[in-house]
Amino acid sequence: MTAENAADKIAELSLNKKFCGIRPMIQDIVIESWSHDIKILASYPNVYCKLSGLLNEAEPDASWESIKPYVDCLFESFGSQRMMWGSDFPVLNLVSDYQKWFEMCKSYILKCHPEGYREVFGRAAARFYQLECRSTDKLT
Repeated sequence: MTAENAADKIAELSLNKKFCGIRPMIQDIVIESWSHDIKILASYPNVYCKLSGLLNEAEPDASWESIKPYVDCLFESFGSQRMMWGSDFPVLNLVSDYQKWFEMCKSYILKCHPEGYREVFGRAAARFYQLECRSTDKLT
């Protein structure tokens, strides 16, 4: 069963997949079919997306500019309400490091989606995992 089928058939099932289980081919610069599939999954309100794994799909030493179109697509599709940041640690260490990835995402979100900062770095995950979110006020 695909994520799309599960999301459609089991509305009470919450799904969270790293880039929705659809691996972007960043090295091959193939975004059109990937973004189409992402938008289909994002049309289901019970599907959340984890913002992680993108650097591992890109060229070694990839710049933010090479993955930005993919991040833009995820935010356009899911919004910050259904986006959760993920460190992708320890796999990330194959191509980058935790601090670099965190700073890339933090800078992007504060610049492009400042109202969603607390969502991506805490509140969306709390909702998805049905956790009490005491405070994300200190997230900056």
